[in-house]
Amino acid sequence: MLYCQLRHTGPQNTAAETLLFNSLQFILTVGFAWFSTKAVSRIEFEQSLKKFAISAYRRVADIERMVDRLHTEVLDMISETTKSEVTNLRIVDAIVSDTSQLVRSSISDWGDVIGEELLAIERIKRLEHERARLDRDDLSAKRPFDADQIRKEKALNQAIASILETLPAKLQLDTESESPATQVVRRTARSIARRHRAQKGLRLTVFTGGLYLSERDYKTLTPGEILSTEKDKEGGIDVRDGAGLGVGRLLNFTQVDYDSMVSALELCYGSARISLEFMEEGNRYIEGNEETVCLEMRIVTEPVL
Repeated sequence: MLYCQLRHTGPQNTAAETLLFNSLQFILTVGFAWFSTKAVSRIEFEQSLKKFAISAYRRVADIERMVDRLHTEVLDMISETTKSEVTNLRIVDAIVSDTSQLVRSSISDWGDVIGEELLAIERIKRLEHERARLDRDDLSAKRPFDADQIRKEKALNQAIASILETLPAKLQLDTESESPATQVVRRTARSIARRHRAQKGLRLTVFTGGLYLSERDYKTLTPGEILSTEKDKEGGIDVRDGAGLGVGRLLNFTQVDYDSMVSALELCYGSARISLEFMEEGNRYIEGNEETVCLEMRIVTEPVL
């Protein structure tokens, strides 16, 4: 515009032509400024809306976790309640399930604003479930070392880390602290604490003999004798007497994998060392020339949850 004005400016230009050029230049400048301001305002509005959406999603996600915990508690209560009291709990379970669906709908409402972030969080959850499945398969197969397993887990960890980097800082913290594995451990720990109080000391089974730890002859144990747990280098829980002799290996008494059970026990009782009371001998199993004996015990350490 300025070039055109300089090219056509001369003695022969009239005042009307000069005024026309100046007016056109003013209109274009105002128009450009208006469009620029509108674009900047729109970007700022979208950024502000996105921040609000992230905060709203975090609050709804907190409510979702609370509802999930309540649902787990209700299901546990149903499994431990007499038939005459189950009906009322079934009604509560239905209400909690409907509430959970409503919460999921509320999260979906923010999909237009933070849809990419929500999809990233869902991808992370799927990868974490896949990682947990690999851990369960490895534990059930009792493989001490598997190079292919390690490569798969490393690839999953890298994929999760790369997706986390694309999320806003607040969502990164929430996603890391509330992973499915963490939620499983917390739910299991609460269930253990509730069962402990209902039984006035959680009842457990320890295996001795055969493939299991048996440094001390189980026949020398006396009812009421206090033993304690000890985590070995592989993460398993051994049971030892006051002199440190191994009595047996604690079995997995939960519905989660062994590692999650160990973490839940530590969370429930606040320590890796738990005091047990020997109660009685249980069933015996003979495989070849090896005898495995079940030892019934009761946890005397009080839960901290």
